[in-house]
Amino acid sequence: MAQIKKISTELQILDKFLDTSGDAGLSGQVLSSTGTGVNWFSGFSSVYSVGAVGSGAAWRNMGTFTAAQGGQSIFIKIVSNNGYNASISQNYEVYLRFKTSNGGSTDANGFAADSSFYTTGPSGSLGGGNIKWVGNAAGTSATAYTLYVLFPQFTGNGSFYVVENSAGTWTNSGATATDPGAASSTVLIPPAQFRVGSTDFVVNGGGGDA
Repeated sequence: MAQIKKISTELQILDKFLDTSGDAGLSGQVLSSTGTGVNWFSGFSSVYSVGAVGSGAAWRNMGTFTAAQGGQSIFIKIVSNNGYNASISQNYEVYLRFKTSNGGSTDANGFAADSSFYTTGPSGSLGGGNIKWVGNAAGTSATAYTLYVLFPQFTGNGSFYVVENSAGTWTNSGATATDPGAASSTVLIPPAQFRVGSTDFVVNGGGGDA
Protein backbone atom coordinates (compact mmCIF):
# COMPACT_ATOMS: atom_id res chain seq x y z
CA MET A 1 0.00 0.00 0.00
CA ALA A 2 1.26 3.47 -0.92
CA GLN A 3 2.27 5.77 1.92
CA ILE A 4 -0.07 8.60 2.86
CA LYS A 5 1.49 12.04 2.56
CA LYS A 6 -0.11 14.88 4.49
CA ILE A 7 0.49 18.46 3.37
CA SER A 8 -0.27 21.28 5.79
CA THR A 9 0.73 24.17 3.54
CA GLU A 10 -0.26 25.74 0.22
CA LEU A 11 0.28 23.76 -3.00
CA GLN A 12 0.90 25.52 -6.31
CA ILE A 13 0.88 23.47 -9.53
CA LEU A 14 3.19 25.04 -12.13
CA ASP A 15 2.77 22.37 -14.81
CA LYS A 16 0.22 19.67 -15.71
CA PHE A 17 -1.70 17.83 -12.99
CA LEU A 18 -1.89 14.14 -13.93
CA ASP A 19 -4.44 11.51 -12.93
CA THR A 20 -3.63 7.91 -11.97
CA SER A 21 -3.14 6.88 -15.61
CA GLY A 22 -0.83 9.84 -16.29
CA ASP A 23 -3.45 11.79 -18.25
CA ALA A 24 -3.52 15.60 -17.95
CA GLY A 25 -7.20 15.74 -18.94
CA LEU A 26 -8.98 18.33 -21.08
CA SER A 27 -9.97 21.93 -20.45
CA GLY A 28 -13.09 22.06 -18.25
CA GLN A 29 -12.72 18.55 -16.81
CA VAL A 30 -12.55 17.88 -13.07
CA LEU A 31 -10.55 15.28 -11.13
CA SER A 32 -12.76 12.57 -9.63
CA SER A 33 -12.09 9.48 -7.50
CA THR A 34 -12.53 6.05 -9.11
CA GLY A 35 -12.19 4.22 -5.79
CA THR A 36 -8.73 2.96 -6.67
CA GLY A 37 -7.30 6.21 -8.03
CA VAL A 38 -8.36 9.45 -9.68
CA ASN A 39 -9.42 10.25 -13.22
CA TRP A 40 -10.27 13.39 -15.19
CA PHE A 41 -14.02 13.52 -15.72
CA SER A 42 -16.36 15.67 -17.81
CA GLY A 43 -19.70 14.21 -16.70
CA PHE A 44 -21.07 17.27 -14.94
CA SER A 45 -22.67 20.60 -15.69
CA SER A 46 -20.43 23.13 -17.45
CA VAL A 47 -21.24 26.74 -18.37
CA TYR A 48 -19.81 28.42 -21.49
CA SER A 49 -20.17 31.94 -22.91
CA VAL A 50 -21.65 32.59 -26.34
CA GLY A 51 -19.89 35.36 -28.22
CA ALA A 52 -22.00 38.38 -29.15
CA VAL A 53 -23.76 38.40 -32.51
CA GLY A 54 -24.05 41.82 -34.15
CA SER A 55 -26.37 43.27 -36.78
CA GLY A 56 -26.95 40.04 -38.71
CA ALA A 57 -27.82 36.46 -37.82
CA ALA A 58 -24.77 34.19 -37.58
CA TRP A 59 -23.96 30.48 -37.38
CA ARG A 60 -21.80 29.36 -34.47
CA ASN A 61 -19.85 26.16 -33.95
CA MET A 62 -20.81 25.59 -30.32
CA GLY A 63 -18.56 22.59 -29.68
CA THR A 64 -18.18 18.85 -30.20
CA PHE A 65 -19.63 15.88 -28.32
CA THR A 66 -17.24 12.93 -28.55
CA ALA A 67 -19.23 9.81 -27.72
CA ALA A 68 -19.52 6.15 -28.63
CA GLN A 69 -22.63 4.46 -29.92
CA GLY A 70 -24.78 2.88 -27.22
CA GLY A 71 -27.23 5.60 -26.21
CA GLN A 72 -24.80 8.18 -24.85
CA SER A 73 -26.71 11.39 -24.22
CA ILE A 74 -25.98 15.06 -23.75
CA PHE A 75 -28.32 17.87 -22.65
CA ILE A 76 -27.69 21.49 -23.58
CA LYS A 77 -29.52 24.63 -22.45
CA ILE A 78 -28.94 27.92 -24.31
CA VAL A 79 -29.91 31.27 -22.77
CA SER A 80 -29.92 34.15 -25.25
CA ASN A 81 -31.98 36.93 -26.79
CA ASN A 82 -32.74 38.71 -30.05
CA GLY A 83 -31.90 42.24 -28.90
CA TYR A 84 -31.16 43.61 -25.45
CA ASN A 85 -33.57 46.44 -24.85
CA ALA A 86 -35.47 46.45 -21.56
CA SER A 87 -38.09 44.06 -22.91
CA ILE A 88 -38.74 40.39 -22.16
CA SER A 89 -40.16 39.99 -25.69
CA GLN A 90 -36.59 39.51 -26.95
CA ASN A 91 -35.68 36.63 -24.63
CA TYR A 92 -35.56 32.88 -25.29
CA GLU A 93 -34.15 29.67 -23.81
CA VAL A 94 -33.38 26.52 -25.79
CA TYR A 95 -33.48 23.00 -24.29
CA LEU A 96 -31.69 20.50 -26.53
CA ARG A 97 -31.07 16.77 -26.14
CA PHE A 98 -28.88 14.52 -28.30
CA LYS A 99 -28.45 10.72 -28.07
CA THR A 100 -26.27 8.27 -30.02
CA SER A 101 -27.77 5.15 -31.56
CA ASN A 102 -27.45 1.50 -30.55
CA GLY A 103 -24.65 0.95 -33.05
CA GLY A 104 -26.91 -0.51 -35.71
CA SER A 105 -29.90 1.77 -36.35
CA THR A 106 -29.96 5.09 -38.23
CA ASP A 107 -32.61 7.63 -39.16
CA ALA A 108 -34.08 7.90 -42.68
CA ASN A 109 -30.96 9.74 -43.87
CA GLY A 110 -28.45 7.32 -42.36
CA PHE A 111 -27.51 9.43 -39.30
CA ALA A 112 -26.86 7.20 -36.25
CA ALA A 113 -28.27 9.44 -33.50
CA ASP A 114 -31.38 11.43 -32.62
CA SER A 115 -32.04 14.89 -31.23
CA SER A 116 -34.90 17.26 -30.45
CA PHE A 117 -35.35 20.62 -28.76
CA TYR A 118 -37.91 23.07 -27.48
CA THR A 119 -37.79 26.75 -26.59
CA THR A 120 -39.28 28.92 -23.87
CA GLY A 121 -39.52 32.69 -23.62
CA PRO A 122 -41.50 35.23 -25.67
CA SER A 123 -39.06 35.41 -28.60
CA GLY A 124 -39.61 32.79 -31.29
CA SER A 125 -36.46 33.74 -33.16
CA LEU A 126 -34.73 30.36 -32.87
CA GLY A 127 -36.89 27.68 -34.43
CA GLY A 128 -36.61 24.52 -36.49
CA GLY A 129 -33.68 24.48 -38.90
CA ASN A 130 -31.56 26.80 -36.74
CA ILE A 131 -29.89 23.87 -34.94
CA LYS A 132 -27.82 21.18 -36.66
CA TRP A 133 -25.50 18.35 -35.58
CA VAL A 134 -22.63 17.25 -37.86
CA GLY A 135 -20.98 13.84 -37.45
CA ASN A 136 -17.31 13.31 -38.25
CA ALA A 137 -18.27 10.28 -40.35
CA ALA A 138 -21.40 8.80 -41.89
CA GLY A 139 -23.80 6.65 -39.89
CA THR A 140 -22.48 4.42 -37.11
CA SER A 141 -18.88 5.22 -38.05
CA ALA A 142 -19.20 8.64 -36.40
CA THR A 143 -17.44 9.14 -33.06
CA ALA A 144 -17.86 12.91 -32.66
CA TYR A 145 -20.76 15.27 -33.26
CA THR A 146 -20.39 19.04 -33.65
CA LEU A 147 -23.29 21.34 -32.77
CA TYR A 148 -24.07 24.34 -34.98
CA VAL A 149 -26.61 27.02 -34.04
CA LEU A 150 -27.89 29.95 -36.11
CA PHE A 151 -28.26 32.83 -33.65
CA PRO A 152 -30.43 35.88 -34.48
CA GLN A 153 -28.93 39.35 -34.47
CA PHE A 154 -28.06 41.45 -31.42
CA THR A 155 -27.53 38.78 -28.76
CA GLY A 156 -25.44 41.08 -26.57
CA ASN A 157 -22.49 39.98 -24.43
CA GLY A 158 -24.33 37.90 -21.81
CA SER A 159 -25.57 34.85 -23.72
CA PHE A 160 -24.40 31.47 -22.42
CA TYR A 161 -25.08 27.76 -22.56
CA VAL A 162 -24.96 24.87 -20.09
CA VAL A 163 -23.86 21.31 -20.89
CA GLU A 164 -24.75 18.19 -18.89
CA ASN A 165 -23.57 14.66 -19.68
CA SER A 166 -22.56 11.51 -17.82
CA ALA A 167 -20.67 9.86 -20.68
CA GLY A 168 -18.59 11.11 -23.55
CA THR A 169 -16.73 14.42 -23.67
CA TRP A 170 -17.83 17.93 -24.61
CA THR A 171 -15.24 20.30 -26.13
CA ASN A 172 -16.31 23.95 -26.37
CA SER A 173 -15.59 25.95 -29.54
CA GLY A 174 -17.61 29.13 -30.10
CA ALA A 175 -16.10 29.73 -33.54
CA THR A 176 -18.04 31.48 -36.29
CA ALA A 177 -19.31 29.03 -38.91
CA THR A 178 -21.49 28.55 -41.99
CA ASP A 179 -24.64 26.52 -42.56
CA PRO A 180 -23.71 22.80 -42.47
CA GLY A 181 -26.31 22.06 -45.13
CA ALA A 182 -29.24 19.70 -45.59
CA ALA A 183 -29.97 16.59 -43.52
CA SER A 184 -27.86 13.59 -44.54
CA SER A 185 -25.88 10.68 -43.10
CA THR A 186 -23.55 13.27 -41.52
CA VAL A 187 -26.02 16.11 -40.77
CA LEU A 188 -28.90 15.85 -38.29
CA ILE A 189 -31.53 18.61 -38.05
CA PRO A 190 -33.48 18.12 -34.80
CA PRO A 191 -37.21 18.92 -34.74
CA ALA A 192 -38.64 21.49 -32.36
CA GLN A 193 -40.95 19.33 -30.28
CA PHE A 194 -42.33 19.14 -26.74
CA ARG A 195 -44.25 16.18 -25.30
CA VAL A 196 -46.57 16.05 -22.29
CA GLY A 197 -47.74 12.53 -21.51
CA SER A 198 -48.61 10.87 -24.82
CA THR A 199 -49.37 14.10 -26.69
CA ASP A 200 -46.87 15.94 -28.88
CA PHE A 201 -46.80 19.72 -29.03
CA VAL A 202 -44.76 20.85 -32.01
CA VAL A 203 -43.15 24.23 -31.31
CA ASN A 204 -42.45 26.35 -34.41
CA GLY A 205 -42.29 23.22 -36.60
CA GLY A 206 -39.84 23.19 -39.44
CA GLY A 207 -37.07 20.96 -38.19
CA GLY A 208 -37.05 17.23 -38.67
CA ASP A 209 -34.54 14.94 -40.29
CA ALA A 210 -35.49 15.70 -43.86
